[in-house]
Amino acid sequence: MLKILAKACQVSPSKLLRTAFGIRALRSVYISRVFIKTEMGLRSRTVLSGTRQLVRSRSSDNLPTSQSQVNVQMMSHTLTIREV
Repeated sequence: MLKILAKACQVSPSKLLRTAFGIRALRSVYISRVFIKTEMGLRSRTVLSGTRQLVRSRSSDNLPTSQSQVNVQMMSHTLTIREV
């Protein structure tokens, strides 16, 4: 019911939240949870809308790829053989 009302509502999200926080029956925890869920949904849509693929996480940018690991391993073996 709340989702249908939110989709049909023609006011800004900030005004809707200000009004909702004024209603006694609604708790701020529930409103905050819905707000965060909506924000996450909107952000995931913007990530998908550009290329239709998920953008790679930035946390893995500095991790070595499997090919670079193989290259380092081969170089290590080469150095070990030359030293012997």
